[in-house]
Amino acid sequence: MGRRLVTRALLSATAAAVALVLLATAAQAAPLPAETVKAREHFFGPENVDSSGKLRRDRVILSWFSVASFAAAIDGRVVLLDSYIHKGENRPNYVPTTTAELANLRPQAVFIGHGHFDHADGAAEIAARTGALLVGTPEHCEQARRQAAEASAAARVRCLAAAGKGSEPGAQLRELRPLGSRVGVTALKHVHSATEPPDGGQHESNLVLGAPPDPGSILLHPPGPSLLTGLSLAGAEAGTMMYQFRVGRFALVWHDSSGPLRERAPQVFKALGRLPQTDVQVGATLGFNEPTNGMRDPVDYVASLQPEIFYPSHHDFVAEYGASRGFERTFRRELARRPGVRPEVRWLTDPYDYVRPRLMAFDVEAPRFASTRRSVTLTGLRLSRKRFRSARRGRAVAPRGRTPAGTGRLGRRVGTRVRYRLSSGARVTFRVQRARRGKGRAVGARCVRRTRRNAGLRRCTRYRTLRGKFTHRGKAGVNRLRWSGRLRGRRLKRGRYRLIARARRGTGLRSTQVRARFRIVRR
Repeated sequence: MGRRLVTRALLSATAAAVALVLLATAAQAAPLPAETVKAREHFFGPENVDSSGKLRRDRVILSWFSVASFAAAIDGRVVLLDSYIHKGENRPNYVPTTTAELANLRPQAVFIGHGHFDHADGAAEIAARTGALLVGTPEHCEQARRQAAEASAAARVRCLAAAGKGSEPGAQLRELRPLGSRVGVTALKHVHSATEPPDGGQHESNLVLGAPPDPGSILLHPPGPSLLTGLSLAGAEAGTMMYQFRVGRFALVWHDSSGPLRERAPQVFKALGRLPQTDVQVGATLGFNEPTNGMRDPVDYVASLQPEIFYPSHHDFVAEYGASRGFERTFRRELARRPGVRPEVRWLTDPYDYVRPRLMAFDVEAPRFASTRRSVTLTGLRLSRKRFRSARRGRAVAPRGRTPAGTGRLGRRVGTRVRYRLSSGARVTFRVQRARRGKGRAVGARCVRRTRRNAGLRRCTRYRTLRGKFTHRGKAGVNRLRWSGRLRGRRLKRGRYRLIARARRGTGLRSTQVRARFRIVRR
């Protein structure tokens, strides 16, 4: 009897599971409403949407609808990156869409960069109406739920926390799967744009807008009657997030603000270096630090991520009616000041480039993007002197601008300067091997350990890897550091050595090892 009951229970559970799968499959196969098909054709192009409203899975497509807001089709799934529509009108005008049309897209998720009104306005309404998952900080979720409850007591907002509540910028890279197993999403908390005193770098700025507004655009898109009544200024920042989306061979990074990382969160640079290689970056180019430090902050993000292609955003919030094109020259000049940072810049200009999906459509298996998955390249490892003493005390890598500790009057012979070149920003690990002359035996082109069988072969120098290492965060181009000749808090003994360097970026992107020989002389 007991076995029969267990068997029946298992059969019932199996039948229920099969029924759920069939129901889910049927729901996916059912054609979407006509307004959803129409909205998707508008945002993603008729050539990418079939008659039932399904999207191509081999394309990532983005449509800009003002400021830092984008509708995106990723692996056939619709998501919103921010939800604000500039000017807040209830009919297509300056921005050719409405909040109602965004809801008609039937997004699976709404990703929030930060909670200010010019980014998150409308997110609570869309999430409540469509059941879309809202992704952001816990504070973003609390804010959206309050806004939805104010509009309707019955409104419900589903949320996924992309960072810990009150967590520090750069503290963690959180891996998410809100779009299924085929789409990897990495969330990183960084900082919002803010004004800082000039750093003395003479960065490219655009205090006076370089391009006047287009009168024709003003005549074509005069302010509508709902401009003031439809605009809400409510919303706190509640943390600023960046997201990287990965599907196939393609990786996209989106962030709706570019903060002063140098002054407020230098640890974020380290976190950016741990991200997998980025193909396309969509980033904010206008912020509060522009009057004092120009385009420094947006270009800092580009230099750290090293994308193949860069698109601007948020540059139309103040400079309207085509005037935002004046920022392009300033951005390109600042970019040209950075050695080794040469993405393809594809500028967007309002209102002409709003909801133009052909401008931002990518084949996820394109060879161009596959090529960026190759390992970072490290070359040109050189030591300023190959015979030197190790420092008596201090760290392995001396702080910038200082000589190694314990140098005394012979300081110029203590330690050495290490120089190397990287194809892109990466963390470089250095190890030390000590030469053991005559301890190995030459077998072909290799020097192997001595055994009874090879004892009669020609002797050679065999290297043994010492315990310990030191690291250096390198940028694209030439890098330099001061090495004291110490390892694991100890001085290297007198003898012959070689320094081994290998770069690593993100997950699995490693360079080949490069070597440089040196000799430690009398202590």
